[in-house]
Amino acid sequence: VPGDNMMSGSESARIRDRLCKIVTSIVAVLISLTVPAMAQPPDARKVLVLYWYNKDYPWNVSFDQSFQDVLRSAPPGSIEYYAEYLDSNRFPEAPQSALLHDYLREKYRDRKIDVVVANSDASLDFLLRYRNDLFPRSPMVFVATRLPTRDQLATPGGLTGIVNVSTYKETLDLALRMHPDTDQVVVISGTLQHDKRLETSAREELQAYEGRLRITYLTDCSPAELIAATSNLPRRSIVLYVWQQSKNEQGQVLEAPDVLALFAPSTPVPIYGMANPAVGRGIVGGYINTAEASGRRAAEIAVQVANGARIEEIPVESAPSEAIFDWRELGRWGINEGELPPGSIVRFKTRSLW
Repeated sequence: VPGDNMMSGSESARIRDRLCKIVTSIVAVLISLTVPAMAQPPDARKVLVLYWYNKDYPWNVSFDQSFQDVLRSAPPGSIEYYAEYLDSNRFPEAPQSALLHDYLREKYRDRKIDVVVANSDASLDFLLRYRNDLFPRSPMVFVATRLPTRDQLATPGGLTGIVNVSTYKETLDLALRMHPDTDQVVVISGTLQHDKRLETSAREELQAYEGRLRITYLTDCSPAELIAATSNLPRRSIVLYVWQQSKNEQGQVLEAPDVLALFAPSTPVPIYGMANPAVGRGIVGGYINTAEASGRRAAEIAVQVANGARIEEIPVESAPSEAIFDWRELGRWGINEGELPPGSIVRFKTRSLW
């Protein structure tokens, strides 16, 4: 019978399948012998930033963009980013702090954070208060207006960072070059906690000027008090506006740029400052710390630490600053752009049609 000497179709298919599997196995072995194995990516290092106000606060938005730009420059998959918000502008009550503590403790209970970043004084205060309970072994990078104490810098896990609103000398020297006949400086600052920390920083930085200038400190004043104190300043005075938060009669928080805008129009002498939100609200300019530069530098330090750098060997530094000016205020006080430091940024400039 002819069919007895021929394979059935099903037997032929099984043989072909077996041969294909054998060939595939041989090829795989050859590839494994000739192509070096690809290194597996390391576990992602986890970086958490605790922001001060809510997610849409302009400083937070700019800081976050710059911070993440730096993280994106790291090898793909090497950094895992987390963001949390104190939201204390909308929820200033003390119980909110305890509630946030409980929330973070539960959320990150089983997740090791390799670097914690505090992007404000309030964030730093919160993390230092609850550090042992939340992130006891995590190195911490801060952006704040004051230098932590020696004991805080030496806490387990380590602490370093950048100090912003810190260009007192540079900004005052700049103002004195613009107004060389100045003999009085009025320094304005204040916080909702009335802790005088900004005045303390200013006094330390400006101590060397006290022999040749009369320096007056207006601290934790209400807007009405600031208007009264600054509206009759003598001609050879300048104002150094550090940062001043306040509450109105309804208990609502007035942010530093808003406080500035209340007294600046009636102040008969130039006002200089160090904080970016003050530009455009009444200051001539100054050596300004910006959220973009602070966010970028904080991220660079965080990546260093995440990659194994010893945080104890990274010194605290001043935040990056730029000479920034308001073109309208330059005109108001008769300051020529040619007198400004090289590389200065002039904002709000309008061009004449002529």
